[in-house]
Amino acid sequence: MRHWSTKVVAALWLVAVFLTGCGDGTAPTSRLALVVGPSDAADPNAPHDYPTMCRHYCHALQQSLFYSCVQSGGSPDRCLDKFISTEDQCFQGRCVPQLVQPTLCLKQCDGLDGTYQSVCPPTSTDLDLCPLIPDLHDQSCREGCVVDG
Repeated sequence: MRHWSTKVVAALWLVAVFLTGCGDGTAPTSRLALVVGPSDAADPNAPHDYPTMCRHYCHALQQSLFYSCVQSGGSPDRCLDKFISTEDQCFQGRCVPQLVQPTLCLKQCDGLDGTYQSVCPPTSTDLDLCPLIPDLHDQSCREGCVVDG
């Protein structure tokens, strides 16, 4: 069963998307929101199976690369262009052959946490780039690394 905080994280992300103009039902999700937003594993109804966990790992990898690029001085648009296909490439190369374990997913969250915090401090007001405060972002990442059974 999903932890109550996962529901809170998903709700906060939806509020952030709505406040930035993407939640009115008429505009498609922005490319930036696809990268900085939570993975499908943040959905409280998502299964805790291997494909969901592994897709989440790939999303965390993509976020790590994106935020590292921004941290190094790259513009969000340039960094987005550079890493927009990382999640899908990772899924094909690492998840299809089942190379990712939940422990690796958690290690990816460890690395992402430091990079995210440097780009998105708790006082950040850029909801497009930093939709969650660092603690909730890290918690959401870790919760997506769970596989049942």
